Amino acid sequence: MQQEGISIFAYKACADMYDVSPQLEKLNIDVKFMGEPLSEYLQKDYKVITF
Repeated sequence: MQQEGISIFAYKACADMYDVSPQLEKLNIDVKFMGEPLSEYLQKDYKVITF
């Protein structure tokens, strides 16, 4: 997905809870709190996939 230019984010609270934030960041995954950004994405009609 990254090679195709798709932005990948991990929710910081969950990543921290599982103690995987550093590992995700090493994979060039943006680890951050997603409440405000997710709301903005949905308001701008972005296509959001969660899993």
